[in-house]
Amino acid sequence: MPPPSSAALKDALNVDGITDLDLEDDTEEQASPTIASGSKVRLGITISEKNKRPKTAQVMQEEIRKISSIAHASHTSFQSFLQKDETTSVASTMDLVRACSAIEGTDEHFIATELFIKREQREMFLHMTADSQKGWLRRRFDLKYGN
Repeated sequence: MPPPSSAALKDALNVDGITDLDLEDDTEEQASPTIASGSKVRLGITISEKNKRPKTAQVMQEEIRKISSIAHASHTSFQSFLQKDETTSVASTMDLVRACSAIEGTDEHFIATELFIKREQREMFLHMTADSQKGWLRRRFDLKYGN
């Protein structure tokens, strides 16, 4: 059996008779004379203006505002995270390792390359005074390799 043509389908479904109530203008709706003012009849049901649901477009607009607000907050949080991450990056921490005279080839530099893969270790190192950083690296090397 061949599929019905769009014209036949349209006639069978009576698509022209269907209206979207949310798209209708409120001025086209007429209150019944026996219904209190401020109320409307939709699909045979009386709806008071106080209990009237917001139109679909208004609801969607409010949801889009909420999504936009969440996206903005997420973006701000992510930017803050990136800025914080830059201060504790491996590269910036290793620059400080070299600055405390733990140059490449020393035990202190070597242990720093192993320790500073982990963010917690980098943060610990960054919160020490410049005078204690090299000694801490030395102790960490001695603990691990028993020198």
